[in-house]
Amino acid sequence: KEFVEAGADSITVHVEACSDIGETITVMKQYPVKRALSVNPGTDVNVLMPYLDQIDMVLVMGVEPGFGGQKFIVESLEKIRKVRGMIEKSGQAIDLEVDGGIYQENVEEVLKAGANVIVAGSAVFGGNPGENTRVMMERLKQYE
Repeated sequence: KEFVEAGADSITVHVEACSDIGETITVMKQYPVKRALSVNPGTDVNVLMPYLDQIDMVLVMGVEPGFGGQKFIVESLEKIRKVRGMIEKSGQAIDLEVDGGIYQENVEEVLKAGANVIVAGSAVFGGNPGENTRVMMERLKQYE
């Protein structure tokens, strides 16, 4: 409720932080927000299956949450592919976001694996943010 009152129109919850994911989604449904579930690298993505018809987005973490600048965990690509397959099989219009370790060098791999929303912190703000953004956008536009 506090996030909605502060102006949030989308809320992402880490499944690892919930004792009852279903109840959390039920509460979120009371508000006009997009609902998303996030999974950390060590979490089996099958935990998402019962909720695909109730959410708008899945966030696959490419690193362990905590701090910026980490290296992308390559095994996350298989998770992204699996979640993309789950989404397609569900027939739901669900975005697939990836956060953590996304750089110009690997963004295309992440997009090819099935992501359609990308979070890039260090890749943009490290060095020249303007140039980094321009290059990243060139790569992203190939997948629109």
